[in-house]
Amino acid sequence: EADPSQEASIVALVGFLMRSERAREAALLVDEHIRDYPRHLQVWPLTMETWLAAGHPETALERSEEATMLFPGFPPVVLSRARVLAATGERVAAIDLIDELLARIEEDSNEGRAALRLQHRLRQQK
Repeated sequence: EADPSQEASIVALVGFLMRSERAREAALLVDEHIRDYPRHLQVWPLTMETWLAAGHPETALERSEEATMLFPGFPPVVLSRARVLAATGERVAAIDLIDELLARIEEDSNEGRAALRLQHRLRQQK
């Protein structure tokens, strides 16, 4: 069962590890956590982001596929998956995913603003 305090604790610890440039350790910790608590949906985007930061985009892509199956349409998962797709050379697919997300969420929400920034950055790349 999802325990909000456990979820908040792992998010805080992962943030500390990432700020300490310990991305691989953070990624392994997040993976262990989602094995034990797969319903902690706020942690799924972290597994993608930490594996990307650790230099393992293929693992990040695997986690993004798992997260998308478990939480289809959840904006933080969609955003992180778009970042992973972009990092693995799938820029057009990432833009399409962001466009789909923006069609169904408020642009002035946190996720909407993050999606617009990512969309702009990706469209600037050639």
